[in-house]
Amino acid sequence: MSSKGTSRLQPGSSTSVSPDSYHIDHVKLTTPISRGTITITDIVKEVIIREGVTQPYIECDLFVVDAVGLINTFKLNGSETIDIKISRSPIKKSDEEKAKIELKLKVIEIFGYSRRNVSRQAFTIKCCSEHLYTNQTKILQRPFRNTIGRLVKDILEKDLRVDPERIGTISNSSKGIIQGIYPSLRPYYAIKWLLRNAYEDSTPFYFWESVQNGIQFQSYKSLSEQEPFDTYDYRAFFEFARGTPEHYDEVRRRIRSLSSPLNMSQFHQIGNGAYGSTLYTFDIAEKKKEKFVYSYKGMTKLNQNAPYSTLDEINNQTYDQLQNSKNYYISLNSKAFAEGSNYHEPLKPTILKGEAHYHNMNFNTLNLQLYGDFNLTSGLVINLDISKVGSSKELDTPRMKDEYLSGKYFIHTIEHRFDDLYTQKITCKRDSLKIGLDSE
Repeated sequence: MSSKGTSRLQPGSSTSVSPDSYHIDHVKLTTPISRGTITITDIVKEVIIREGVTQPYIECDLFVVDAVGLINTFKLNGSETIDIKISRSPIKKSDEEKAKIELKLKVIEIFGYSRRNVSRQAFTIKCCSEHLYTNQTKILQRPFRNTIGRLVKDILEKDLRVDPERIGTISNSSKGIIQGIYPSLRPYYAIKWLLRNAYEDSTPFYFWESVQNGIQFQSYKSLSEQEPFDTYDYRAFFEFARGTPEHYDEVRRRIRSLSSPLNMSQFHQIGNGAYGSTLYTFDIAEKKKEKFVYSYKGMTKLNQNAPYSTLDEINNQTYDQLQNSKNYYISLNSKAFAEGSNYHEPLKPTILKGEAHYHNMNFNTLNLQLYGDFNLTSGLVINLDISKVGSSKELDTPRMKDEYLSGKYFIHTIEHRFDDLYTQKITCKRDSLKIGLDSE
């Protein structure tokens, strides 16, 4: 494995001349039974690392081809620890900084065992973040009182015992102080339960772990306000000569292939309340009923234009006037506590726009294949510059830019794959358009 991905290094140097190169510094396995650490770098033939904004842990698959009897010699049983470090030194004067992936993981499964001859066996070791193991050991039943952001951080520190270096940005801007009792939930599920009511300026929160930035708890408002990490293009030709810093960056930003389920369905978006909805609340303490309505106006979004046409109407109503397309009902109790609000209070009326943001993010999905970029992580915003379908002579002309598919996208998931090359499979989403549907 140590020789894979290194063929695109400068002769006699560790400097990369191509962004699909990498170097496995080490893969170490520690077994609790033998109480020893062994280096298995040379028998690991493929590494796949997955991260995403709905996944609060890192997942990693190591494909192993073994001729030394690793399983029985070291009595592997799915409780081991894996330390892995992968790095690259980019070509000098390129825009990319020296980068690495360095993780300490826990084995959760050994599967896919096979033997094609008596001298060699193959299997896959599946690993995850260490705190996922801790999650399996606890049930939360205690009372709580604080902001949702502070409650999330308490669970990470006190219950999951997450390494402080792996705790990244934990926003404390979620709405108000709430209190209640955790209803017999494991720590991750307790955070997910809290997450349902967490909003900032009516935008929902994401809770995830990224390879580079650790565990994150951030609102869609703060994520959408990021400057785009970089611009990635889908074009026919390269401009700069191979081996130059300019070519290195040009290749790094080049989309190798793209596909999409598109997901464009106004039928589903209307039914999910993406453009209009209504909330009914009933306070059992005050015997008070209230009604709140939402329409698609002033929404936080990545691009300038809405994902629907104002010329399209149903029963003489534009989409943002269809406020009865989705209804929500919430029971409140304003006197449940002498001070502070109960679990449901933050939903009033923010659930309307909050849920609309979730559904609008599913307006359009693109799957990209990129060359490996160590600094590209889930939760970032990127620009896509995509050419139209056309003849090869026209593809690089300005008029052949596809303004409809181009624009800002939100990185939802990343699969880092290290085999012969370092490549990334990116799933990115957007909730809006660069150009309006009503424009000519």
